[in-house]
Amino acid sequence: MTLEEPPERTLTYGEALREELDLGGTEPPDRSEVLRLALRLGLREAAPDNMETAQKAKQDHATRGL
Repeated sequence: MTLEEPPERTLTYGEALREELDLGGTEPPDRSEVLRLALRLGLREAAPDNMETAQKAKQDHATRGL
């Protein structure tokens, strides 16, 4: 994917990444979301244990102030 890709391709990539990551979305994905999702999927594939740890830390941080 390049930054010059047509918007339809960005939409296609974004929807495929959302589906692969079991995420929904109400708005069409933009380039920054596509890149973020691609990075997330790559990390999940390359280092699944690290992703689980990071997700737990994120949840802990979000609920710490409650």
